Amino acid sequence: MKGHYLTILFLNLAVLFFVFYSQSLEEKVALEIQNREETVITLTNELQELETAYREYETKLYGIGGAASFPQELYSAEFVFPIAREDFIRFTSPFGYREDPFLGITSYHRGVDIATIWRAQVVSVADGVVVEHYPPPGARQGDTIFQGHRIYGGMIRIDHGDFETLYAHLSETVVRTGQEVSAGQFIGRVGNTGRSRGQHLHIEMFIDENNINPLLYLSELDYFNWFHFF
Repeated sequence: MKGHYLTILFLNLAVLFFVFYSQSLEEKVALEIQNREETVITLTNELQELETAYREYETKLYGIGGAASFPQELYSAEFVFPIAREDFIRFTSPFGYREDPFLGITSYHRGVDIATIWRAQVVSVADGVVVEHYPPPGARQGDTIFQGHRIYGGMIRIDHGDFETLYAHLSETVVRTGQEVSAGQFIGRVGNTGRSRGQHLHIEMFIDENNINPLLYLSELDYFNWFHFF
């Protein structure tokens, strides 16, 4: 009989311990969730503050909204739009913050995307020297098969002296590193290589390694207002 009571007492103690432990564990889990939610809120607020600060910095440095605010020293260059007017369809993605087509989150787009006809010719916007070149994936030179840039696929970067331009996702390239090119010279064809969801030309522009909005200089072209925006 005594053993029976001891068994019941032990079971009751075990139940009490389990209830206490469960409550303690739930409280710990709830506290951890609360801490992580607060961390997410803090990081989100900090990210928004950084984005706002960067936009203010960009506006102050380069200006937003028109070529009038673009560095005047660049106006002496002879600019050529990288795609022939008859091959141009529309701009598909703007410079700056936009929804990432792969991740579905807000991310910073360092250039402008241009939809064109199939394998449209791409030309250099100004005189310069090719400083970086990635043939598109699958391109061959002798026994060498190229892989392309992991993000840009077929890519060409040209130094124009006061600024640089980058042309990405190309299906074909016809220049080499170190080659001099002229404004309007054929350098490659539009493609869908690298991190891309469809055929288009991605073009970037740099001043002192800082990305700037290409539209701020493209707007100097006579037929700019003919374009359909995004």
